[in-house]
Amino acid sequence: MLKTLATWIHGLLDARFLDRLTATHAGRAYLLNALTDAEEADEKGVFDRLIGDIADPSLNKLVQRHRDDEIRHGELMTECLRRNGYAREPHPDELRIVPYIARALGDGGDAYLEGRSGVFEAYAFLQVLEERAVLMYPRFAGALGKHDPETAEVVRSIARDEQRHVKYARAVCRRYAPDLQTLETTIARFRAAEATAFAEHGKATIRYLLSHDLLEVSFPERVMWRAVAAA
Repeated sequence: MLKTLATWIHGLLDARFLDRLTATHAGRAYLLNALTDAEEADEKGVFDRLIGDIADPSLNKLVQRHRDDEIRHGELMTECLRRNGYAREPHPDELRIVPYIARALGDGGDAYLEGRSGVFEAYAFLQVLEERAVLMYPRFAGALGKHDPETAEVVRSIARDEQRHVKYARAVCRRYAPDLQTLETTIARFRAAEATAFAEHGKATIRYLLSHDLLEVSFPERVMWRAVAAA
């Protein structure tokens, strides 16, 4: 019961946060830039490295399609920025989610960032990123849809692709995991690290947006969000 209540409260806060972020031109520009950056990101050329490492022709094709999808998504988001007249601004380094997950994972995350991880570990990392995207992108689309239905539909289309990418990740992980127990424990560990990182990243994002006046909120609500970020 308490977990269900906490999830419900978190959902309300999440919806309110995105509503207030997308209420202004500057807030929408920030969100679109963040999404563009996320789609364009390829930490240390991980996709090209995986394509080179995966010998199985069918799985290699999946990885190539995954890479090509991400490139296309970046182009779609760039076009959304252009159509709305928003400047392309790189996401702040301190708000990049991948280093947060790497820190939460410890050595496993560092191995991913430095290109030392194997195919299984690298795709386990990608899987948790894609799972979060499947969860969050429809929420982004819902908030954007009140102001920019065309961009919202683009984000929804990307979300549908991300569902397919999760299936790709699962297929690669099953093929390259040394055994079922290692597969299950590794994915569980990566998901736990991602959840920890997502929470910390969210608080850092709130602090950043408040400091740059990108949330359209009253003074009492600003105080509330500061409390959330400090919790």
